[in-house]
Amino acid sequence: MLGAMRPISILLLSLATVLPAAEMPRTITVPGTVVADLAPDGARFELVVASRAATTGAARAANRSAVEAVLAKIHAAGLAPERTTRSALEQGRAWDRGERGEVVWSGWACTTRLAVVVDDLARLDAVVDAIAASEGVETSGFAFTRTDEIPQRAAVRLKALAAARDKAAALAAAAGCALGEPRTIRETEQGGWNPYANRAYNGEVQGVFNDATAQASAGASLIRVSAGVEATWDLVPLVR
Repeated sequence: MLGAMRPISILLLSLATVLPAAEMPRTITVPGTVVADLAPDGARFELVVASRAATTGAARAANRSAVEAVLAKIHAAGLAPERTTRSALEQGRAWDRGERGEVVWSGWACTTRLAVVVDDLARLDAVVDAIAASEGVETSGFAFTRTDEIPQRAAVRLKALAAARDKAAALAAAAGCALGEPRTIRETEQGGWNPYANRAYNGEVQGVFNDATAQASAGASLIRVSAGVEATWDLVPLVR
């Protein structure tokens, strides 16, 4: 039996030495990064209205009155009622520090949190002044916003892919090749921005998206939108 199998083994070995190994595809993988600074057109923040009293009922009643008062002021300042929503209500014991630093019970507390959205930055100062004139009201989580931030992010993402392709095409040409079909495209996390990557391209994008007039009139910080991709293309050798 072993003697009968030997010619087959020799034949397979001969075929292995004659058939060429499959050539690995030649590809190029490059990143693309774009950053755009957008002028905000709105803002959002949270109002914290806190009240204290000797009983839970009194604390709740005082808090309800305080909330109604601050809402009346900011609505009178030009903010539409539907742009303020109650996001949380908290009730419980109120605690203070005693003369020796010990924790002592001092009654009952009731706190209401209101989510506020200002769509027109021209009204922001009046709204903030109305809040400042209200007793026992604090703000938190302030952030400037842009109503078209989602489509702006989509546009920046496409610019990042175009930047990656431009870079890949330049490198391929330097190596005597042209770009073929794309193989993979993936979005990369933007934990930090390298200011020297695609520098000229970033300048072009910022020129498109920046609105210096709106920024100056609002006196607000810019909203930075960034996108990064990593893409792989086939390399096609040029015929000489």
